[in-house]
Amino acid sequence: MIVFYNKPLLRILVLLAGITLAYIGYGYISGMTEVLGRQGMIDSIAILGYVVASYIVLLVAEVADSHYVRAFGGISFGAGLATAWSFLSTDLKKIPDGGGTPIQYSLYLAALIGAAYLVIVVVRLVLDRFNLGRPVISEASRISQFEGAMEHPAYRERAAEPKLDRSVWDDPSMLPNAVHGSPQPKQDPRATTHVEVERKPATRVVGIGGAHSGATFDLAAGKVYTLGRSDTCEICLSGDNQVSRAHARLSVDESGFATLTDLGSTNGTLVDGARITEIAVSPGMAFVVGTTTFKVE
Repeated sequence: MIVFYNKPLLRILVLLAGITLAYIGYGYISGMTEVLGRQGMIDSIAILGYVVASYIVLLVAEVADSHYVRAFGGISFGAGLATAWSFLSTDLKKIPDGGGTPIQYSLYLAALIGAAYLVIVVVRLVLDRFNLGRPVISEASRISQFEGAMEHPAYRERAAEPKLDRSVWDDPSMLPNAVHGSPQPKQDPRATTHVEVERKPATRVVGIGGAHSGATFDLAAGKVYTLGRSDTCEICLSGDNQVSRAHARLSVDESGFATLTDLGSTNGTLVDGARITEIAVSPGMAFVVGTTTFKVE
């Protein structure tokens, strides 16, 4: 399964395809120039333009880091090779001293590389589509995973902190300046009592369980950090197949206060065992992305 979730392998194939095309281009242009002179050089460059254009699509796909663009690039590359071969199959016979034979085998090699590239990308898309390579984690197992992380010493420190006594909000007589026996003003039933909890600046997140246990990512004030499998993410979690390409976002304001937002990920982002959309996080809090539990410090 790891073959289909291996971006470095795809980039190696793109590099090999480029080297092969460079050899084909040099040999074909040189051979046709020798046979037909300037006109042969112009014709050979025009014919190779099909393949070069399709190869550029492969490069764009790697920059965009999109498997859909990769699939389109692989198909385009194959079409470019087929178009070029329709001309080269005749022209290569014109090159003297058997000079066309190595070019012919290089074309076969380029076609094989392109086919391998396309197969890997298409199988990866199919696996993701049917959740075979990156299965959705059941809510029960995610909660169990989170509870396991709560046994970590770093999380237990937070659990040991004194909790705010909320009983005063249930008994109005215990409120400051309350007059015993005096009628209390009626409250709007639509109003919700809200207790402000002191927030503290966040400086980093540390993996305390799962695929990225032990990993540390520093946070800076005024910065936004995307968590995901994509190489473009500031917090790249490529080693965890339960993580979406762009899974969640940590926004740190100028005062250092952090907000965690889920970006519509497949498996969701958990805080205290529940999926969240957006929540303010402070040092001591923990959250789950994919199979990894992170603690905010």
